[in-house]
Amino acid sequence: VGLLPRIVSPFREAFPEVELVLEEMNSVEVVRAIRAYKADVGLVRLPLVDGAGMAVEVMERDVLVAALPPGMAAPESGTLPLSALAGEPFIIYGPISVLNPVIRLNCQRAGFTPKVAQEAVQVQTILSLVQAGLGVALVPARAARLAPDGVRLVPLAEPIDIEMGIVRSEAASNLAANFVRAAMALVDTASISES
Repeated sequence: VGLLPRIVSPFREAFPEVELVLEEMNSVEVVRAIRAYKADVGLVRLPLVDGAGMAVEVMERDVLVAALPPGMAAPESGTLPLSALAGEPFIIYGPISVLNPVIRLNCQRAGFTPKVAQEAVQVQTILSLVQAGLGVALVPARAARLAPDGVRLVPLAEPIDIEMGIVRSEAASNLAANFVRAAMALVDTASISES
C-alpha cells in the first residue's frame, strides 16, 4: 500500500475532528507552500533541494529499478548494471523532481549521460511511455504495482537508494507537529505489521 493511504485513513479515524485538505504538489512546491503558510505539512521525495528552516522525518526507504519496455530482453542474472542502459533512450522525471538529478548523477557514475527521449512528472506517465516503447526509465521499486502490461521492472546491480519524508516548518503549529508524530507512529506500526 502507498504511503499516503497508510497515513491518511488511520489518521482520519483517530482524529475525526481534524480537517485534512490534500493537494498534489512536487517536493519543491510543497516546501514553497509551507513557507508561504499555504500548507502545514507535506510528503516529499528526499533530499530536499532547499530545506532550510524545514523539519524533515524519513518515512519510507526504497530503491530505483529499471523499467524495461516490451520486447527488451531482461538480464538472466536477475539484476541489471546501470551501465547496460547507456545506449538506450531514457524517459526521465522532469527537472523539478528530485529524482532527475539523482538519476543523472548515477548514470554519470556508471559512465554515461542518459539520452533523454522524454520527460514526465508522474511515475504512471513514465511507465506508460516505457510501455509505448519510447525508452527505459528508472522508477521507485514500489511502483511495481503501477507497472502496465509488458513493462518489466528489474533491480539494478548497484542499488540506488531513495527516500520519502514528511516535512513541516521548524516553527510549525502544534497541530502540524502532532500530525507528523501521528504519521510517524502509523508508518512505524505498518512497517512492524508488514514484517
